[in-house]
Amino acid sequence: MIVVHQTLECAEWFAYRIVVLLGGDGGNCLPLMHFPRYGIRSKRKSECVKHFVQKILKKWWSKLDDLQNVLRDVWDWLPVFRIVAETEHLPTAAKRLHRTRAAISRTINVLEDRLDRELFNRSGRRLVLNESGERLLRRLREGMSDVEAGLRAALEEPYSGTLRLSSVGVLTNHFVVPVMLELKDEYPDLEPVLRNLRPTEAAEALLQGELDVAFFYESMTFEGLHVDKLGTTTSSIYCGRGHPLFDRESVELDELLEHPFSVPGLGDTGKVMDDWPTDQPREIGMRIMLLESNVRICRSGQFVTVLPDIAALEWVKREEIRRFDHDLLPPTPLYAARRERQDAFGRAATVIDMMRARIEVVTSEIDAMRRGDGENASDDL
Repeated sequence: MIVVHQTLECAEWFAYRIVVLLGGDGGNCLPLMHFPRYGIRSKRKSECVKHFVQKILKKWWSKLDDLQNVLRDVWDWLPVFRIVAETEHLPTAAKRLHRTRAAISRTINVLEDRLDRELFNRSGRRLVLNESGERLLRRLREGMSDVEAGLRAALEEPYSGTLRLSSVGVLTNHFVVPVMLELKDEYPDLEPVLRNLRPTEAAEALLQGELDVAFFYESMTFEGLHVDKLGTTTSSIYCGRGHPLFDRESVELDELLEHPFSVPGLGDTGKVMDDWPTDQPREIGMRIMLLESNVRICRSGQFVTVLPDIAALEWVKREEIRRFDHDLLPPTPLYAARRERQDAFGRAATVIDMMRARIEVVTSEIDAMRRGDGENASDDL
């Protein structure tokens, strides 16, 4: 009797949870075992729960059947919806799909009619995704990425074909390119492709399935993406051999700040990309976007410059530039991003692990330079 009683209590709890999930008033229904919404009324608990579960399962299977019918009807229209949703511009979508604007417009209208809801807000000729459209686009991207991964797994060897990467700034030449060369050496059938994209651009490309992995150094959160912190890199203040401070044995910070700096532009977060402290004023003599250009400007001896230590290491060893021991700059975190649902055979995970190992090697070399024994650093960097 105890076992039967406990079983009925579990069934009652299960029934109660289903009622709540379906919007029913579970608190009022269960004590009386009375479910008028589903045509069930009984004084016997076991009989009531049994009939209730049967009714719920029948209703659930009916809804699932309806959803499968909808999916079958709209399947061919979903790729068109995705392009229109990502561009929010019919002429651009028509050009990508090689179809007329009228045909695309009809497809979107038929899709909305079948789903019985609008996916766009319309203002004149402008289409803007509404909340339902955004939810559908997000799940559609995930689903199409899964299909792409499945096709690749069926048709290709795991480490063959194209691996699409993006990077920016110091990460590119000193971290990502060496990893790409190592990857190609280990997997000759793999074709790495590298693009130079800012974090927000890379995030959009990842979500659209145009990238596999993105590397960047600004902390940002993107829905639908998994972001890993791989480590950190450091920067310091430098000047070139022709600069008045180059041969000075000791230079105070106040003296250093009397000289103009060459500085990079602003990042996607609105901060200067060399992470200079906002509460520390300095004179700006030049603005430059490319890291390699800033290295060359530093070597000219005309300006003081903040450089990533990895970019300066070679020239310090050649005694063409000089590092100042003023640690004003915090370490810069390095990140990798990929889609949350991706990479059935581990290619993204492999390149991220190789990048993490590369960062560890570089960090040990930079630590040696900052301690003053940079001449012992490896020439392989």
